[in-house]
Amino acid sequence: MESFRAYRIYEEDGAIEARLETTDLDSLSPGNVVIRAVWSDVNYKDALAATGKGRILKRFPLIGGVDVAGRVHASDDPRF
Repeated sequence: MESFRAYRIYEEDGAIEARLETTDLDSLSPGNVVIRAVWSDVNYKDALAATGKGRILKRFPLIGGVDVAGRVHASDDPRF
């Protein structure tokens, strides 16, 4: 399985922690669409989530960076 770098956000002992790490698809939460990103960023809401200030995340771990441009690699949704 091909690995990639990701900005992952964790909740550990009630504290929110975010870090860049190498991961692969098998270690991700189930989802509908996998995008092979070409460009991404961490926006204001991502930064709030990664510091725990926003309290907007409902499950952990998650990859921050919803602003992404790339190609759909895999999808369970027929629209993509």
